[in-house]
Amino acid sequence: RMAAYPEVKLWPRNCCPEAFGHRLWLLLGNSSKVREATECASLEVTSDAMLSAICEGVGTHFFVEARGRGGWGYQDENVAVLMLPEVRVLSRD
Repeated sequence: RMAAYPEVKLWPRNCCPEAFGHRLWLLLGNSSKVREATECASLEVTSDAMLSAICEGVGTHFFVEARGRGGWGYQDENVAVLMLPEVRVLSRD
């Protein structure tokens, strides 16, 4: 289903944001290839509280990405491990 400027709600785990550098990137695209998707938002993760963002763009595929660079306080330099219990993508149409 096509999503236009969806609201994204993300629940991080109650530990270990240093495993992904306290930052997650959100991307939207029109294929299952993450390399073809466009970054639409990023989130700073400091606790296990629910986070919310409006993903700026339109697409049929949504991605949450952890990167080995671009965050802060990494547990292991240049290594990112993504651990999320729940992500909801809410269409606003």
